[in-house]
Amino acid sequence: MECSHGEGMRILLINKKAIGVVLWSILIFSNLSILVAKADGISGWNKEGQAWKYYINGEMKINYWIQDSVKQWYYIGSDGVMKTNAWIKDSAERWYYLGNNGIMQKGWKYEGGKWYYLNAEGAMLSNQWLKLNGSSFYFNKNGEMEIESIDAKTPPKIALDFPKNNSSIKDSFNISGWTLNNSGVKEVKIYIDDIYIGNATTGISREDVNKAFPGYMNGDKSGYSYNVDINTITAGTHNIKIQSIGNNGTSIDNIIKINIVKLPYRIAVDFPKENTNIETSFSVSGWALNPSSVKSVEVYVDDVYKGDAYVGISRLDIKQAFPDYKGGEKSGYNFPIDIDTIKVGVRNIKVKVKGYDGSITESSRNVNIVKIPSKMALDFPKANTEIKSNFKISGWVLNASGINGVNIYVDDIFMGKAEIGLTREDVNKVYPGYRSGDKGGYCYDLSVYNVSLGKHIVKIEAIGVDGELINSYVSVNVLDNTKRFVSSEKTVQQMIDLEYAKSPKYGTGREATKEEVAHYVNPNNFINDEFGKYMFMKLSYMEGVDVNDLNLMLKGKGVLAEKGQVFKDAGKANGINPIYLIAHALLETGDGTSKLCDGSLSYNATKVYNAYGVGAIDSNPNYYGSKYAYEHGWTSIDAAINGGAEFISTNYIKSNKYNSKYQDTLYKMRWNDEQMWHQYATDITWAYQQITDIKKLIDMCTNSTNYFEIPIYK
Repeated sequence: MECSHGEGMRILLINKKAIGVVLWSILIFSNLSILVAKADGISGWNKEGQAWKYYINGEMKINYWIQDSVKQWYYIGSDGVMKTNAWIKDSAERWYYLGNNGIMQKGWKYEGGKWYYLNAEGAMLSNQWLKLNGSSFYFNKNGEMEIESIDAKTPPKIALDFPKNNSSIKDSFNISGWTLNNSGVKEVKIYIDDIYIGNATTGISREDVNKAFPGYMNGDKSGYSYNVDINTITAGTHNIKIQSIGNNGTSIDNIIKINIVKLPYRIAVDFPKENTNIETSFSVSGWALNPSSVKSVEVYVDDVYKGDAYVGISRLDIKQAFPDYKGGEKSGYNFPIDIDTIKVGVRNIKVKVKGYDGSITESSRNVNIVKIPSKMALDFPKANTEIKSNFKISGWVLNASGINGVNIYVDDIFMGKAEIGLTREDVNKVYPGYRSGDKGGYCYDLSVYNVSLGKHIVKIEAIGVDGELINSYVSVNVLDNTKRFVSSEKTVQQMIDLEYAKSPKYGTGREATKEEVAHYVNPNNFINDEFGKYMFMKLSYMEGVDVNDLNLMLKGKGVLAEKGQVFKDAGKANGINPIYLIAHALLETGDGTSKLCDGSLSYNATKVYNAYGVGAIDSNPNYYGSKYAYEHGWTSIDAAINGGAEFISTNYIKSNKYNSKYQDTLYKMRWNDEQMWHQYATDITWAYQQITDIKKLIDMCTNSTNYFEIPIYK
């Protein structure tokens, strides 16, 4: 048999030799070091550091059993050190356990959640039954107790001396009694209403019990005791359970009922009274008494926790009226409530008092919160307004407690939060008395990019500081969802002056005049131009481009032919309009036929493709363009389309490295109103000139939708 009793406890032992040998010395083992001198050496115990060793005629003994004068056995291991807290196995496969003082143990041994039994010789029982004190126990091959058979003569017993069943208790009390188990009592647990509250003190002398019920292990020490503070238990009926657990794992319960008698719990709300009309901020005040003292007073409005009231407020009148309560002279409470945090109308005020004994006492009443009524107006849009681009929703809203926010919805879909706190002195004059009435205006710039054509319901939802909701609805008719106007922080004249100061070019030759700069800077000169408006076409990705249209643009364009889906996927992945990507690629690759694009160039013996001329420095475009393609893994035309799109997106179309807004139109690439040095060209006509190639492609589209973003200068 191999048996393990914890980590590091598997130890081999040679036969018990020398048990019958006359020892050189009879020893009572202690912390003393005893040596017996002999002519040919030393004999006896010797403490070396923290280890005990044993010598005979100068020879240190190993694997050796020693018995002292009181018949206690010790064991010397293979290292010559006396073993402690260790299991030892002899050659007959018998296990022994040595305690922390090195003495071989007998009787019950509990380890790792298992029970073992060591017989009179110290050997662990295994594969056998043990009959002990009227009970039978079975131990498996590993020595673990598996089966117990309780003899009817010595079953577990438990008795409760106090309190008695159904007794009434007015003060703190002691749970006391006795309990017996033939394996000995391990612990006694106390429960009140099935909630564990602690372990009783055990081992209390009970000779009377031992005489009445002989034969139990430790029967003379079978008493238990547990003190209960009445201030931890609420008044009323409670179950008390005493659970006795034996060393062998068996348990027995005793359950009784008791009635805790206390002074009644008292609570009063002095203010507000039932159905009071309240027009200003107020305080919830009153008093509360608990025989075990008040722990806290919580205040709720419509069952929403508002906070803990101040407690301990002097109330000598309550102490005089109810003198038997502890702390009655400090029984008052007070909780201030800001009326601006409560909605208008009938509200429920609840006071919840918690005692140290776990008790809860409540009192509630209804009050009527009175305020001047909320008002809301929508200045724009009016009903059935026709919408052709993004537009401003504007108006004003008033609430007696102030406005916390305004939300905008289209067909119940949340669009965003409006700007609030806008000056409206006109509204404040007409409707005085509202908090921040002079700042009641709101405004929201609603983009219709993602709104379908046709009629829609716009909802404006205002939220008062007190939580009140005020709504306004209007129907609008979206006729064009392709245009968006964006405000600039500059005036058009500032843009003209700043750009002219940079000495821009007109075309590739002469410097531009100020009048020419003014013409090309001002969006108003191109918005309604069916050609010029494409300067404002969004170059960032938006749904609406059809793959069939893209393939039509690429028909007969060399290696780019039939790559419409690749361009669309690249555009979507990198946030770029695929029409722009195609225009860029056709321009840089000679309609898909250049060596840099068609795969006829190699770098480091690897065929490469560059669809947009990225990195193609003018001094040697084929070399540098193919080198860049190789370094970025563009070994197929698809990889080149995707990789180049990422470069364009990161550095221009979707880049906000140099400004907070993307340069995602031809106009913004040329006229950057935030960082004017980060512009794509010095030619003031550059954006307009780029339209030609893009417009040719757009005119080939039959199913695609284009979107425009136009700046508005102050």
